Amino acid sequence: MDFVQALQKLEKGGQDTKSCVSTWMDSAARLQSMVMTEEDPVIRGEVLLRYYRLTSLRVMRFDTLFYTKYASQIPATSPLWFFNNYEAYDQMFLRSGGGAYVDSIREYHPSRELRAFILFNAAIEAQSSMNTEEVRRNYLRLKEEFGDIWWSKIADRWIMVEMKVKRGVQVPVFSFTDMDDSTILYSKASMKGEIYLLDFWATWCIPCLNEIPYLQKVYGKYHSKGLQIVSISSDTNKSDVSLFRQQKATMPWKHVWIGGDELKMIHDLFEVTGIPKPILVNRNGEIVGLGSDVRGENLDRILKEVLVLGE
Repeated sequence: MDFVQALQKLEKGGQDTKSCVSTWMDSAARLQSMVMTEEDPVIRGEVLLRYYRLTSLRVMRFDTLFYTKYASQIPATSPLWFFNNYEAYDQMFLRSGGGAYVDSIREYHPSRELRAFILFNAAIEAQSSMNTEEVRRNYLRLKEEFGDIWWSKIADRWIMVEMKVKRGVQVPVFSFTDMDDSTILYSKASMKGEIYLLDFWATWCIPCLNEIPYLQKVYGKYHSKGLQIVSISSDTNKSDVSLFRQQKATMPWKHVWIGGDELKMIHDLFEVTGIPKPILVNRNGEIVGLGSDVRGENLDRILKEVLVLGE
């Protein structure tokens, strides 16, 4: 305000103020002093981020060592990042190991909005560097895990990506071996004429476990009407899946376990960048829903539509 008022005074005196610039050095110094003396870690972090915003102006001098010292005290799960989302993404460039730090924000921060924002910006940056695989990976995860978040809803206006596995196209050709009986194969050809859900999951995936009650519900309602479920595990050990099914949850449908490099090939084939990823296929082998569209209560609603159309 001091700067603005000084400009107004000069202008009233008839002077040209276009060349006038404030370096805000006094303000930056006060902010640095506040950071060094503030005991509350949240307030200290907020003041530090205000210092970063101010000194990121072209005419200012940013004290990298000072910033790095205090920024290292802010955990990746801090609520500060929710209110300073752009600064959260900037950590990738501001600190040693910044990429790993931002990855931690993306994976573990309690705010889904912030995690979606990180994925959105990662896709935008990859797009500017023409890294198509990285664009696809971030875009798919954004749409699959955060379909209800604003950043996901505007992604199609900003991010250019060509998905092969999407609603309205044929499901990729596949052939899976039943994990309990190696003589039984599930393939696109053998399952033609059936309505089935390919359920990519793992026993260690909490969101996957949250989906199990919904799968149990629809399987009980619609199995007799032709619904099949094939759960494809991403677990490292086959025994973990068997033990989970025996002791934790009733999952009376088809199960597949694929290990090692073959699992990665299957994930690439179906564009699985995160789990759970359900893919619903109709009797003609066409994908009619995937990702968040067929999770939770949405699965029951879409199945009703598919079963009616398929009759």
